[in-house]
Amino acid sequence: MKKTARHFGLAMAIAALALTVLAMTSCENSPGHEHEWGEWTQTTAPTCISAGIETQVCELDPTHTQTRPGAPINPNAHSWGEWEGPNATTCTTTGSGTRTCELCGETETNNNIPALGHDWGEWIVTTPAGETEPGEETRTCAHDPEHIETRPVAPLHTHNWGNWTQTIAPTFTTDGVETRTCIDNPSHTETRPAPAQNKSIAGISAWLATQSGTEANPANLPVNIDLGSYMAHESSGWRQLLDAIAAWNGSYIMLNLSACTMGTTGTEFDGGYSITTGKNKIVDIVLPDTATIIKDYRSFDGFTNLKSFSGAGITEISEWAFRKCRNVCPHP
Repeated sequence: MKKTARHFGLAMAIAALALTVLAMTSCENSPGHEHEWGEWTQTTAPTCISAGIETQVCELDPTHTQTRPGAPINPNAHSWGEWEGPNATTCTTTGSGTRTCELCGETETNNNIPALGHDWGEWIVTTPAGETEPGEETRTCAHDPEHIETRPVAPLHTHNWGNWTQTIAPTFTTDGVETRTCIDNPSHTETRPAPAQNKSIAGISAWLATQSGTEANPANLPVNIDLGSYMAHESSGWRQLLDAIAAWNGSYIMLNLSACTMGTTGTEFDGGYSITTGKNKIVDIVLPDTATIIKDYRSFDGFTNLKSFSGAGITEISEWAFRKCRNVCPHP
């Protein structure tokens, strides 16, 4: 019995010691308690009128904290209000004005306040998309409701187009028609021009192959191509046309260039005195309607069989332009 009582008393003593340790590591206001503080961290930044604040938190109980002064007052840490002035900034332009610190009342003036930039809202559908027609959606700038952007909305149905097929064949001078049909809905079709033969050098060459071009019956060739802004260049449409004429088996041709262009804004016709091929077969030439000037004084060198020319828009002809075209002008 004595031995059992001794063991019981020892167990009770150990339990009491454990409770004491637990009590000392808790955050109760018991004698001998010590907090286990974490690192000091800045919880309030300094401003132009007050120092910052640092805080420690007990790692055993985060509701237990303590504070101390942190970083000193920062005279530049203002809390600025909005810019105010006669020349306010816009989304795209700079401005000038004055702003005031809400803490200390200090003011600041700036004559080059950066543009705000757009503050776009959400896209809103303004025109719903149709089955095959695109719609439109719009968004508005929060700074200025007059600033609006739009973008298309895809149609509800995306076409599944078949291949282009020729529905009207082109002629030498008239465009044909090509058509394609939506596989999902055959009632939906699209068309595009099938270019006339006289709009390409290949088509012109093929047509020339069918013409004899005799002196009594010269070939009459209406052309509708771009001759190029620099006609004498070896890759220009004019140079390629003359090469096709030179390669043709016929000998006499009436060349109608009235529908042709010379670059995007060209108005000066220059036959290119350095070009020798093809010109000698041309007996009549109609210049492009857009041509107003026959530019070079040797522009028609090589047109040895030329008998006549015309140009609806010609207002100026360089001197000696036809110097070697004795059937047109009797100059030597």
